[in-house]
Amino acid sequence: MRRHGIRGIGLLLCALLANAGIAGCSKKSTAPKPEGVSDTKPNANNRVTSETVLGAAQHYTTLYTIRPADDGSFGFRGAYNGAVGVGALNADGSVRWFQSTIFQPNAIVVLPSTAVVPGGLVSVGFRDLDGDGKSDVGDVELHSSSGVLLSHVVVSYVGSTNWLNTVAMVGDSALVAGGSESIAGVEHPLLVGLNLRTPGLLQSASKATLAGPGYFLTVVNRTSSPTELVLAATSGSGLARSLRGLRAPWPALAPIAVEWTQDLTPTIGAWSTSSLVLRESGGNLYLAGGANDGRKPSPAGFWASGVAASYTGSGAFRWQTVVSLSSHSESFYGLSVGVDAVYAVGHAAEYGSGSPEELFGYGMIAKLNLDTGAVIDSFMIGDDHYQSGFNTAHATPTGLVCGGFTKRELTSGAFRGWFTTVDVSPAIEISVAPVPAAARVGALRTRRPP
Repeated sequence: MRRHGIRGIGLLLCALLANAGIAGCSKKSTAPKPEGVSDTKPNANNRVTSETVLGAAQHYTTLYTIRPADDGSFGFRGAYNGAVGVGALNADGSVRWFQSTIFQPNAIVVLPSTAVVPGGLVSVGFRDLDGDGKSDVGDVELHSSSGVLLSHVVVSYVGSTNWLNTVAMVGDSALVAGGSESIAGVEHPLLVGLNLRTPGLLQSASKATLAGPGYFLTVVNRTSSPTELVLAATSGSGLARSLRGLRAPWPALAPIAVEWTQDLTPTIGAWSTSSLVLRESGGNLYLAGGANDGRKPSPAGFWASGVAASYTGSGAFRWQTVVSLSSHSESFYGLSVGVDAVYAVGHAAEYGSGSPEELFGYGMIAKLNLDTGAVIDSFMIGDDHYQSGFNTAHATPTGLVCGGFTKRELTSGAFRGWFTTVDVSPAIEISVAPVPAAARVGALRTRRPP
C-alpha cells in the first residue's frame, strides 16, 4: 500500500475530514478575518472576461480538473461544499450536477457524443479501505450526462494493492487507466483496459504492468488503432520523474513495450509538484509542473518556479522553460494547447504569513511559444487579501477557461471554487511583475533503455 502525494489530495482530504468533524481541518475557522495583504500584486485582472465563484463561503469548494463536453458544458472533479466528487458545469461555470464519490477521484474523461453513453463522465482514483491513509484498491465510475451513476468498477487483484491516477480515451467506447500495482511492497506501473457496453455498463477488460518499480502519473493516447495502443506516459519512482513512449496490444495490453524513456530533470532543481500534467497535440508532447528554485531569496530551496517542457512524439527533446513571477512560489498544475500557443496555468506568488497563518497567492497563466517554449506572456490574477490559484484550463476561441479555487484566507479556513474566462490575446497591454531571474530555456537530461 502506498501513501499518496498526488496534487490535490491534501485539500480534498481536508474536505473529507471537515465533513466528518475531525479536528485539524475545521469547516469554518474561528479566527478573526485576516487583515494582511500580499507583498506582491496581481497585474492582469483586467483580462478577466467572466467569473463564477462556486460553493458556500463556510465550506471547501475547488475545481481540480475541467474537461469540455460536446454540448459546451464541462465535466469536473474536485470538491463541492465539503464533499469530494465529480460533476458537470454549464458553459458559464454554474453547477449542472454534482455527485460525491466514495473514493478519491484523480482524473476524469468526458465521453464524446458518439460513445455508448454520450456525454458521460468516467472518473478514476483510489480508496483506503482500512483507514490507514494508504490506497488499497483503484476505483472507476461512469456517470451519465445528467449525473446518474451507471457503473462502478473496483480494480483489485489478489496479492496486491492498487491505485489509479490517470485515464485516457483510446476509442469511442474504450479507455485505458494508469496507476500502480504494489506487490510485496514494490510498486509497478499499471495499465488497466476499460470497455463501455450498452446500456452503460463499464467493464475492466485487461491489465498489464511494467517490471520496473514506479507508477504512472499521466497517460495520453497518441496514434492508437483498434488492435494496438501507442501511448505516452509520465511516471514516477521516489522523487524521480520520467516520460515514456509505450506500445501495447489492444485489448490484451500485455506485454507493454517501452519504446523510449526520457528522464525529466528541471534545470533549476528537484520537482516540487508530486504530479506532472501531460498533453499531446500535433504529434508533440507538452508537460508542466513546479520545481525548487534555489535562485530565489532565502530560505534557499524553499521557493519554487513553474517548469514546462516539450518533446516530439518519438521522445526527442524540444524545449524546457522556467517561469518565475515573484520572490515566492510559482508552480504549474494545468496545461492546454491552443492553435497558436501552449498555456500553462497554476499558482503564483504563493506564501503564508503570521499566526494563524494567512495565505496569499494568485492564479497564474503563462503563454508559451509552441515551437520554442519562449514566454509570449505571463501574468497573475486575483486579490492581494487572500489566496487563489488555477489548477486546470481549456483553450477556446474566445479565451482561456480556467478552474481552481479562491478566497482562501487561512490554512485552516474554507475556500471557494473559481471558474474564470481570461482574455489571452496579445492586444491587451499589461504591466509586468518584477522577475527575480529571467525565465530560461534548457535541456532535460535524457536516457534511453538498453
